[in-house]
This record gives sequence, C-alpha cells and structure tokens, in this order.
Amino acid sequence: QAEGASLDPRLAGASLADRAPRNGIGTGVQLARLKAGSRAAAQGLEQGDVIVGLNRRQVDDLETLQAFLAQPLRQVVLTVQRGEQGFFVVLR
Repeated sequence: QAEGASLDPRLAGASLADRAPRNGIGTGVQLARLKAGSRAAAQGLEQGDVIVGLNRRQVDDLETLQAFLAQPLRQVVLTVQRGEQGFFVVLR
C-alpha cells in the first residue's frame, strides 16, 4: 500500500493498493481510500476505482505504477476502471 502523494502530488489524498485478481484477471491498482475534498478527489477519482493504465501502458500493480510515475512525465493520463465502466483521467 502507498499514499498517492508519495507517487505524484496530483494523487494526494488517495491510498493505493494492489488489486487482487479475480479469476486470474482484473489486476491493477485500487484506490483503497480517498479523502473527500482531496486533490485526487478533485481529479474525478473515487474510492474503489482501479487504475489499469497510465499513458497507454498497462498497470498491473503498485510497483509498475510507481516505476511509471518515477519517470519525468509531462502529462499523465490514467486509464481507470469503475465497476464495468472504463474511462480516462488526465491528472492536472
């Protein structure tokens, strides 16, 4: 588990954790907790959302997300799964 702010300031207020695969699929990084009014919440993220991609690259686990965010990135676009719906979030 990791605090979002330690990965990227735009994820402040989120606690992130590896999502346990279900039936061998559905990996990613889940927003385990999200503080109301936080910067991450202002980005449109919600508790329970699962980050499955970053800048069109697959994110399977927290380690992968950390490695991607450690690189100098001009723009960060997350691919997020919320229930059955998938969408993009541009971190600002």
